Amino acid sequence: ALSSLEYGYKVFAKMDGQRKTKGLFLVRKDSNINKMEDLIGKRVCFSAPTGFATAILPKSFLSKNGVNLKKDIKISYLGSHKSVIMGVYNKTCDVSATCPLTWDIHKEENQELTNELKVLWETQNSLSNGLVHRTNLSPDIVSTLKKTLNNLHQSYEEKNAIKNLNIKRFQSAENSTYKEVTQFLSIVPHRATKNLKGSL
Repeated sequence: ALSSLEYGYKVFAKMDGQRKTKGLFLVRKDSNINKMEDLIGKRVCFSAPTGFATAILPKSFLSKNGVNLKKDIKISYLGSHKSVIMGVYNKTCDVSATCPLTWDIHKEENQELTNELKVLWETQNSLSNGLVHRTNLSPDIVSTLKKTLNNLHQSYEEKNAIKNLNIKRFQSAENSTYKEVTQFLSIVPHRATKNLKGSL
């Protein structure tokens, strides 16, 4: 969403009460991967190259810890969060990158994952999940969207609906809300973010 700001979009809301997001690296409990050097020649799986918590943060983490993304590891994009988690479970991936919310959901659905997998590393925390609109969208429409989202938590049915998103409510936001994140994206290694603009 943040890369869309360069293409005529503005942040107008965010998910409130959601824990800050971060990337997680999953391995099998019987894996012999314990330190960065053990990654050499291994297959590291991501859902997609543009996922902030599931690719950008993890790739930056690896780079900062001395891993050459082009030479040291074999990167695979599997297209979905479930495929990434099941990939490391089924041993088609040596390491898989995901985020806490996705990991928690799949653990609840399949207890066997908890028995066989573990979190090896965690990235830094960061804000996530902002909502954007086109700058040429009618102010009245934007105002209605904000009001509707901001009031979703007030009725029983809607409160239960957003609970499934692991949030308490939606809250108004603007571009500056994500200043910390945009600053981070401007300094992470180019190879970790080069696919952002091409994905739009």
